[in-house]
Amino acid sequence: LYRERALAAYRSGWPLALHAIGDAAIDLALDLIEEAQKSYGRHTAPCRIEHFGIARPDQVRRAGDLAIAVTPQAGFIGPLGDQIVDLVGTDREPWLYRGRSVIDAGAILAGSSDLPVADNNLRRGMQSAVDRRTDTGFVLGSNEAITPEEALRTHTEWAARATGQIDDKGTLERGKLADFAVFSSSPLTAPNISEIDVVATILGGNLTHDARPTR
Repeated sequence: LYRERALAAYRSGWPLALHAIGDAAIDLALDLIEEAQKSYGRHTAPCRIEHFGIARPDQVRRAGDLAIAVTPQAGFIGPLGDQIVDLVGTDREPWLYRGRSVIDAGAILAGSSDLPVADNNLRRGMQSAVDRRTDTGFVLGSNEAITPEEALRTHTEWAARATGQIDDKGTLERGKLADFAVFSSSPLTAPNISEIDVVATILGGNLTHDARPTR
Protein backbone atom coordinates (compact mmCIF):
# COMPACT_ATOMS: atom_id res chain seq x y z
CA LEU A 1 0.00 0.00 0.00
CA TYR A 2 2.84 2.39 0.86
CA ARG A 3 4.54 1.70 -2.47
CA GLU A 4 1.28 2.16 -4.39
CA ARG A 5 0.53 5.49 -2.72
CA ALA A 6 4.07 6.78 -3.22
CA LEU A 7 4.11 5.87 -6.91
CA ALA A 8 0.61 7.28 -7.41
CA ALA A 9 1.67 10.60 -5.91
CA TYR A 10 4.76 10.73 -8.11
CA ARG A 11 2.75 9.79 -11.21
CA SER A 12 0.41 12.68 -10.41
CA GLY A 13 3.30 15.12 -10.59
CA TRP A 14 4.48 15.30 -6.98
CA PRO A 15 8.12 14.69 -6.10
CA LEU A 16 8.44 12.21 -3.24
CA ALA A 17 9.53 13.37 0.21
CA LEU A 18 10.03 10.22 2.27
CA HIS A 19 11.05 10.08 5.93
CA ALA A 20 13.77 7.52 6.61
CA ILE A 21 16.26 7.39 9.48
CA GLY A 22 17.73 3.87 9.63
CA ASP A 23 19.56 2.29 6.71
CA ALA A 24 16.79 -0.26 6.08
CA ALA A 25 14.26 2.55 5.74
CA ILE A 26 16.66 4.46 3.51
CA ASP A 27 16.95 1.40 1.24
CA LEU A 28 13.16 1.36 0.87
CA ALA A 29 13.02 5.09 0.15
CA LEU A 30 15.77 4.87 -2.46
CA ASP A 31 14.07 1.87 -4.10
CA LEU A 32 10.78 3.75 -4.37
CA ILE A 33 12.40 6.89 -5.74
CA GLU A 34 14.39 4.92 -8.30
CA GLU A 35 11.30 2.98 -9.39
CA ALA A 36 9.28 6.20 -9.70
CA GLN A 37 11.96 7.96 -11.76
CA LYS A 38 12.47 4.98 -14.07
CA SER A 39 8.73 4.54 -14.58
CA TYR A 40 7.67 8.17 -15.00
CA GLY A 41 10.82 10.20 -15.58
CA ARG A 42 12.37 12.82 -13.35
CA HIS A 43 10.41 15.83 -12.16
CA THR A 44 11.81 19.34 -12.13
CA ALA A 45 11.80 19.37 -8.33
CA PRO A 46 13.93 16.58 -6.85
CA CYS A 47 12.69 13.79 -4.64
CA ARG A 48 13.86 14.04 -1.04
CA ILE A 49 14.71 11.79 1.87
CA GLU A 50 14.03 13.46 5.18
CA HIS A 51 16.55 12.69 7.95
CA PHE A 52 18.81 10.22 6.09
CA GLY A 53 20.03 9.52 9.61
CA ILE A 54 22.13 6.35 9.37
CA ALA A 55 23.29 6.18 5.75
CA ARG A 56 25.77 3.59 4.49
CA PRO A 57 28.42 4.70 1.97
CA ASP A 58 26.63 2.88 -0.86
CA GLN A 59 23.41 4.71 -0.02
CA VAL A 60 25.15 8.07 -0.18
CA ARG A 61 26.49 7.21 -3.64
CA ARG A 62 23.06 6.06 -4.74
CA ALA A 63 21.47 9.30 -3.52
CA GLY A 64 23.91 11.17 -5.72
CA ASP A 65 23.21 8.94 -8.71
CA LEU A 66 19.48 9.59 -8.32
CA ALA A 67 20.10 13.35 -7.93
CA ILE A 68 17.86 13.57 -4.90
CA ALA A 69 17.90 15.91 -1.92
CA VAL A 70 18.57 14.70 1.59
CA THR A 71 17.85 16.55 4.82
CA PRO A 72 19.98 15.35 7.75
CA GLN A 73 19.38 17.56 10.76
CA ALA A 74 22.81 18.81 11.83
CA GLY A 75 21.08 20.41 14.82
CA PHE A 76 20.64 16.93 16.29
CA ILE A 77 24.40 16.53 16.71
CA GLY A 78 24.72 18.75 19.78
CA PRO A 79 21.87 17.66 22.09
CA LEU A 80 21.28 14.14 20.72
CA GLY A 81 24.62 13.06 19.25
CA ASP A 82 26.06 11.30 22.30
CA GLN A 83 22.86 9.35 22.86
CA ILE A 84 22.63 8.32 19.21
CA VAL A 85 26.24 7.08 19.14
CA ASP A 86 25.59 5.00 22.27
CA LEU A 87 22.56 3.42 20.61
CA VAL A 88 24.01 2.64 17.17
CA GLY A 89 27.59 1.83 18.19
CA THR A 90 30.95 3.15 17.09
CA ASP A 91 30.96 1.05 13.91
CA ARG A 92 28.06 3.03 12.48
CA GLU A 93 28.95 6.38 14.04
CA PRO A 94 30.58 7.64 10.78
CA TRP A 95 27.24 7.09 8.99
CA LEU A 96 25.26 9.48 11.22
CA TYR A 97 23.65 12.65 9.86
CA ARG A 98 26.15 13.09 7.08
CA GLY A 99 27.25 16.26 5.33
CA ARG A 100 30.51 16.24 3.38
CA SER A 101 29.94 12.89 1.68
CA VAL A 102 26.45 13.90 0.54
CA ILE A 103 27.80 17.00 -1.19
CA ASP A 104 30.70 15.08 -2.73
CA ALA A 105 28.31 12.41 -4.06
CA GLY A 106 26.31 15.03 -5.96
CA ALA A 107 23.12 14.91 -3.91
CA ILE A 108 21.52 18.12 -2.62
CA LEU A 109 22.21 18.71 1.08
CA ALA A 110 19.37 20.75 2.58
CA GLY A 111 19.15 22.15 6.09
CA SER A 112 16.36 21.60 8.57
CA SER A 113 15.76 22.08 12.30
CA ASP A 114 13.07 19.37 12.65
CA LEU A 115 11.36 21.48 15.32
CA PRO A 116 10.15 20.43 17.92
CA VAL A 117 12.54 17.47 18.10
CA ALA A 118 15.36 20.02 18.19
CA ASP A 119 15.21 23.78 18.64
CA ASN A 120 14.72 26.01 15.63
CA ASN A 121 17.97 27.96 16.03
CA LEU A 122 19.29 27.35 12.53
CA ARG A 123 22.51 29.17 13.39
CA ARG A 124 23.27 26.49 15.97
CA GLY A 125 22.52 23.81 13.40
CA MET A 126 24.86 25.50 10.92
CA GLN A 127 27.64 25.54 13.49
CA SER A 128 27.05 21.84 14.23
CA ALA A 129 27.35 21.08 10.52
CA VAL A 130 30.77 22.78 10.59
CA ASP A 131 32.27 21.46 13.83
CA ARG A 132 30.19 18.26 14.34
CA ARG A 133 30.52 18.59 18.14
CA THR A 134 28.10 16.97 20.58
CA ASP A 135 27.25 18.63 23.88
CA THR A 136 30.07 16.67 25.55
CA GLY A 137 32.61 17.80 22.95
CA PHE A 138 32.76 14.53 21.00
CA VAL A 139 33.29 15.09 17.27
CA LEU A 140 30.69 12.98 15.49
CA GLY A 141 31.82 11.89 12.02
CA SER A 142 34.72 14.31 11.64
CA ASN A 143 35.01 13.48 7.93
CA GLU A 144 31.46 14.78 7.43
CA ALA A 145 32.23 18.38 8.45
CA ILE A 146 31.32 21.04 5.88
CA THR A 147 32.48 24.64 5.43
CA PRO A 148 30.63 27.68 6.81
CA GLU A 149 29.68 28.67 3.26
CA GLU A 150 28.23 25.23 2.59
CA ALA A 151 26.36 25.35 5.91
CA LEU A 152 24.81 28.66 4.86
CA ARG A 153 23.84 27.24 1.48
CA THR A 154 22.02 24.32 3.16
CA HIS A 155 19.48 26.83 4.48
CA THR A 156 19.39 29.11 1.43
CA GLU A 157 20.29 28.02 -2.10
CA TRP A 158 20.31 24.28 -1.54
CA ALA A 159 17.11 24.33 0.51
CA ALA A 160 15.42 26.18 -2.34
CA ARG A 161 16.71 23.63 -4.85
CA ALA A 162 15.52 20.77 -2.63
CA THR A 163 11.98 22.17 -2.64
CA GLY A 164 11.90 23.17 -6.29
CA GLN A 165 11.76 26.89 -5.47
CA ILE A 166 15.16 28.06 -6.67
CA ASP A 167 13.57 30.31 -9.32
CA ASP A 168 11.90 32.38 -6.57
CA LYS A 169 14.12 32.18 -3.51
CA GLY A 170 17.37 30.85 -2.06
CA THR A 171 19.71 33.53 -3.43
CA LEU A 172 19.66 37.32 -3.50
CA GLU A 173 19.00 38.07 -7.18
CA ARG A 174 16.90 40.50 -9.18
CA GLY A 175 13.43 39.10 -9.76
CA LYS A 176 13.39 36.81 -6.72
CA LEU A 177 11.40 37.24 -3.52
CA ALA A 178 12.85 39.80 -1.12
CA ASP A 179 12.91 37.37 1.82
CA PHE A 180 16.09 37.47 3.88
CA ALA A 181 17.64 37.90 7.32
CA VAL A 182 20.26 40.37 8.46
CA PHE A 183 22.86 39.01 10.89
CA SER A 184 25.09 40.89 13.31
CA SER A 185 28.16 39.42 11.60
CA SER A 186 28.98 37.13 8.70
CA PRO A 187 28.37 33.41 9.21
CA LEU A 188 31.26 32.83 6.82
CA THR A 189 33.84 34.31 9.20
CA ALA A 190 32.27 34.30 12.67
CA PRO A 191 34.15 32.22 15.28
CA ASN A 192 30.85 30.60 16.27
CA ILE A 193 27.85 30.86 13.95
CA SER A 194 25.43 29.99 16.75
CA GLU A 195 26.34 33.19 18.62
CA ILE A 196 25.41 35.51 15.76
CA ASP A 197 22.39 37.69 16.45
CA VAL A 198 19.49 38.20 14.05
CA VAL A 199 19.36 41.96 13.57
CA ALA A 200 16.41 42.10 11.18
CA THR A 201 14.21 40.03 8.91
CA ILE A 202 12.60 41.10 5.65
CA LEU A 203 9.66 39.25 4.10
CA GLY A 204 8.35 40.28 0.72
CA GLY A 205 10.44 43.42 0.93
CA ASN A 206 8.81 44.46 4.22
CA LEU A 207 10.62 44.74 7.54
CA THR A 208 9.12 42.06 9.82
CA HIS A 209 11.64 42.12 12.68
CA ASP A 210 13.98 44.89 13.76
CA ALA A 211 16.34 44.37 16.70
CA ARG A 212 18.39 47.49 16.03
CA PRO A 213 18.59 49.85 19.00
CA THR A 214 16.22 52.78 18.76
CA ARG A 215 17.67 56.27 18.71
